[in-house]
Amino acid sequence: MISPLQRGARAVARTLRREAEDGAGIDGVHNSRKRTTHMTDTANESQVFGLSSEDRRAVETFYRAFNGRPELLDQAVTPDWQDIPLGPGQRPGRDGMKPLIEAFAAAFPDAEIKIHEIIAGPDRAAVRLEITGTHTGEWFGVAPTGRSFVLPLHEFHRIENGKLTHTWHLEDWFGWLNQVGAWPPQTTTKRGDTMKAARLSGYNAAPTLEEIPVPEIGSDDVLVRVGAASMNPMDNKLQMGVLHDAFPLEFPYTMGTDLAGTVERVGPDVVGWSQGDRVLARTDPTSGGALAELAVLPASYLVRVPESMSIERAAAIPTTAATAYQALFEMADLKPGQTVLVHAGTGGVGSIAIQFAKAAGARVIATASGDGVEITRRLGADEVIDYRQEDFTEKVSGVDLVLDTVGGETQRRSFGVLRPGGLLLGIAVPPDEEAAGAYDVKTAFNVHISDAARLEKVVERVDAAGTEVLIDRTVPLDSLDEAFARQGSGRARGKILLTP
Repeated sequence: MISPLQRGARAVARTLRREAEDGAGIDGVHNSRKRTTHMTDTANESQVFGLSSEDRRAVETFYRAFNGRPELLDQAVTPDWQDIPLGPGQRPGRDGMKPLIEAFAAAFPDAEIKIHEIIAGPDRAAVRLEITGTHTGEWFGVAPTGRSFVLPLHEFHRIENGKLTHTWHLEDWFGWLNQVGAWPPQTTTKRGDTMKAARLSGYNAAPTLEEIPVPEIGSDDVLVRVGAASMNPMDNKLQMGVLHDAFPLEFPYTMGTDLAGTVERVGPDVVGWSQGDRVLARTDPTSGGALAELAVLPASYLVRVPESMSIERAAAIPTTAATAYQALFEMADLKPGQTVLVHAGTGGVGSIAIQFAKAAGARVIATASGDGVEITRRLGADEVIDYRQEDFTEKVSGVDLVLDTVGGETQRRSFGVLRPGGLLLGIAVPPDEEAAGAYDVKTAFNVHISDAARLEKVVERVDAAGTEVLIDRTVPLDSLDEAFARQGSGRARGKILLTP
């Protein structure tokens, strides 16, 4: 004889199975990616005691919502329903769960929810279930691995007037991470491995490509597999020793500050970053390390690369774009309607500064030569002066800001084109204070310091505005000599990238 408990269990199972077959109440349509919710029909495995049809419907509807139908929560739970504990980033209440359901459906499009057992009373129900599926989308920051999984769950619901008011849940997330291959972190490097790196043995020594041990990471550090690194004029100045007072180097020294790539390994105290994350960063110049196959840097230096941005483009941003931003908006406080003269408009900093200033509503004048004249026009300069054909001091006057990335004679002659009280902002060398006094203008010198918070804002700006990042050339790390000579020539149109 079948007991009332057995009959109740089979009734719930039949309801769920029938609606899955009909395509109603589960996801409403038949398609090849349809998810179904099942409950076993084994009487001695399932017990339903005192669960009214109204309460049973609330439980069933709650699980149907996870088939990418968050609107079903309105029928299943109260507005102030409590989910205990909340997931990462989840807001309290019914509406706070809906984005999580949408993310669940995107991460696991083939998921099946199988209910194995329900033990219920007049106002509560305990549910033993499992989710099976394939990890094909990001879930709580874990990049998709394409692996299948089985996740067991135990959930406890409190029910009032046919709706869930509280849900307590237990999941084996560590087991899930292990099944999809995200934990423990898998790396392709191990202690004793070596890597290629651009090295200096001393000041004025020629850079050499060497095979060195992969550096160890500290508790707060991240090991990044470099996808691309970019050179800066600072690399040549560091090599010559002219920046020794500000950035003293210890030799042998691994060159480079700007990089983008993927996280290879994280230190035990690192939070918020995991293997496979796409990142960009600017290292401290005294530490260097970017011109290598792998680089170690503090996790606090990292910025996430937007999905729409290539690793190569990201590698060209850290110093140049952040320097332009710092100079224009933090130091010069650029305002709409002001006039800016940008020297070397096709250089790394100059090319970005033209676009940032123009977007801010400024009138932009730029100097360039040869094919750089047309490039700077394309970047948005209102007026371009070919400095090989024309004297900029005869063409320009009364400007509010001169952004000088050249120095020397160009800087000396730039004081005369500023309005009284205007600002000459030096990027390459500090401006001459005596000359500034003679012309009744102000000066400032940009010493760019690595700042992840600023860099993150800059990356967002570049990505949102579609800012063009000029790339002079991309060469393999094995062509270090070519890249270093090109950077030192001063003829590069934009950034020089090296790829391991």
